[in-house]
Amino acid sequence: MIQLLFEKIFKLYRDDLPADILRAWNKLYSMDNLNIVLSVKLKMIKPKIYNQHITPDITMNNYQQAKQYTIELANNLNKIDLDEFFRNVHKQFYFNIDISFMQYFLEIIENDGEFVVPHSKLREYGIMTSVESTKVKDKLKILGLIKDEDYTIEDICKSGTSGTKYSKKYTLTPDAFKKCLMRAKRGPNQSVDPVIYIDYYLLLEKIFKLYKEYQNTYQEKLNILKDDKIDRLENKIDELLGYANYATDQIDDANDKIDVIQDELTETKEEVSIVKNHLIDKSLLSTKNPASTSLHHHFAATTFTDINGIQYIKFTTGTKYYLDKTVHSLIADSGHKVLIQPFYNANGFDLRQNCRTKFILFRRQKIIEINKKNASDDKKFNKALDLEIRAHNRKNPNNRRVFMREKRKTAKIKVKDIENDVVFNVLSVTYVNNPYIAFEDVINIVLEMNLETQTSPISDKE
Repeated sequence: MIQLLFEKIFKLYRDDLPADILRAWNKLYSMDNLNIVLSVKLKMIKPKIYNQHITPDITMNNYQQAKQYTIELANNLNKIDLDEFFRNVHKQFYFNIDISFMQYFLEIIENDGEFVVPHSKLREYGIMTSVESTKVKDKLKILGLIKDEDYTIEDICKSGTSGTKYSKKYTLTPDAFKKCLMRAKRGPNQSVDPVIYIDYYLLLEKIFKLYKEYQNTYQEKLNILKDDKIDRLENKIDELLGYANYATDQIDDANDKIDVIQDELTETKEEVSIVKNHLIDKSLLSTKNPASTSLHHHFAATTFTDINGIQYIKFTTGTKYYLDKTVHSLIADSGHKVLIQPFYNANGFDLRQNCRTKFILFRRQKIIEINKKNASDDKKFNKALDLEIRAHNRKNPNNRRVFMREKRKTAKIKVKDIENDVVFNVLSVTYVNNPYIAFEDVINIVLEMNLETQTSPISDKE
């Protein structure tokens, strides 16, 4: 029984044992010898790379060892977040770098852009040895910080037995405080060497790069496993599809027969639809004409401009005899010009109403486009204005400008703002020059509607 147990354990660990132990295999059948082998094995097993300290290899620098740790971590598919990764790498490979202050950094980052760091932290973190207001002010100026952007000043009045004392309290933003740390130099009597903060940020950069490499390697390893699983699933699917192909062929034959019947029904429906639409079009566009062509209904449009510069379009509809007489009179007596020559149209009254409806839709769309363009122009203008004001405020802290006071917002155009410029009714159009709708736009609406009215989707012959 002992020999069988020993053989199983030996087969499990044989790849990790040295050659001299393998040569002694035949001598190791007793429990004592088994214990010897196991003790050797336990000493030789490499410690688990994940979440445990590894004895540094003196032939490799810290970064190389951390990189090896990163690769093995990913290859073993050990899932670990950035925070734990950072702490493991620091503890094992960069333990000489002081990060005891990191917790405070993490706390104030939640207050990004806010004035939350008291100036007493400047002495606590070794940036300066005194927190007297004048020295703090000089230090912040040397470090290139800007009042009301990087820090604020508050006057403090404190009464005591010896009288009232006045002082100033400086409060920094988290980013300004960290800039102080990175720009600070070691001075006399400073208890903390600021170089530790530079080492900290360099460490962050290295660990971030290592973690990105860990993520990429982890994903590649995961993709390989997924690909293998997908291949097995695809083979299984192919097998199932083979069984389904026969049934599919039978269904296809039945579908082919159904398709033939459906095609025949579709052709019949199309023929019925053509006839139906033709009848509808003819009922809308025409009625039975009088025997005399001079009594057939016609439509025409003329235009002119009065002495005040107001432009007009006049719609005329009626019998051909009436139209010829009226258009001739408008040209001769009032100086009209023909916009649309008289032509046969059994629905002249509808055409005038359709022109007005089309203009209302055009005006609505035009207002939307104008407001959209104004909003876009305002956005570009305000972006440039914001940059200009920021630059001005940096150079002129005592003469600051406020963006919200100078921000441009163009009022939206509404229908009531332009409805009196173009008055469009069923008899005529009155047009006053304006920056929104051109007279040519009104003319084009009338011409386009005229063409649409004359067009029928199917001719009598068809």
